[in-house]
Amino acid sequence: MSVSPQVRSDNPLLGSLYMTLAMAGYVINDSLLKLVGNDLPLGTILVVRGGFAIALIVVLALATGALQHWHSMFSKPVLMRATFDTLATYLFLTALFHMSIAIVTSILQTVPLLVMLFGTLFLNEHIGWRRILAILVGFIGVLLVVQPGASGFNYYTVLALGVVVLVAVRDTATRQLPSNTPSLLVTLANVLMVTMTGALYVQYQGFQFVSGYQVLVLSTASVFLVAATLFIILTMRVAAISTTAPFRYTAIIWSLISAYIVFDETPNDMATLGIILIAASGLYSLFRSR
Repeated sequence: MSVSPQVRSDNPLLGSLYMTLAMAGYVINDSLLKLVGNDLPLGTILVVRGGFAIALIVVLALATGALQHWHSMFSKPVLMRATFDTLATYLFLTALFHMSIAIVTSILQTVPLLVMLFGTLFLNEHIGWRRILAILVGFIGVLLVVQPGASGFNYYTVLALGVVVLVAVRDTATRQLPSNTPSLLVTLANVLMVTMTGALYVQYQGFQFVSGYQVLVLSTASVFLVAATLFIILTMRVAAISTTAPFRYTAIIWSLISAYIVFDETPNDMATLGIILIAASGLYSLFRSR
């Protein structure tokens, strides 16, 4: 999805920088949410962060003129994407609060592989045997990361794998979005649905008092979330997707840094090998598709 159907310039170096910053922004957002995840109910977290994020996105949409196309938020493809994104958000954060951020992030890097597979199965897209092999290697990497039968494999690992499927379906549905639908409005629709669902969840969990420190953490998380979204949009405006997509895998690097510095977590040797296989298979598939 993009703000306009054309790429306004061809600056792969700048586009790669924007993509790297976007991945850093998403990981920082996740890290901040994980910091308060054990102290606040999920519904409360999403309502507070969502309020700040909605305000920021509306300001950006007004500044760029995107808000004048507000009716596009209610199209079937946008609402379908927001629905899958909402389900994925709840499963992802539930898993994130109980697993290493590096492990969860690495598992999510198989999404492009699954999108490729879905494209073949449901959109009649053709992929060669080499990319099919790369997909299999990527899924072997996932098995090494989650390690079925080990003590680390549990309910939350299953949730993380469910997120991969939901995000892959979401991204496959994204291909059906009209090219002139502003990305900011697609993002706003997602955040609105996540926040409203969070408000309903609060009715079940109850709203917990949020301290000044927690408000600061959640408001900062919303800034990095919106900034990451903005950098994704800038990436698509200054460079072709095929040249910047490999830099999505810098999310693994950022999450490993966060896991080590912030949460004192390090993956074991088998998980590390799995992470390498996931990244290598994804990068190979991207270069083959080019």
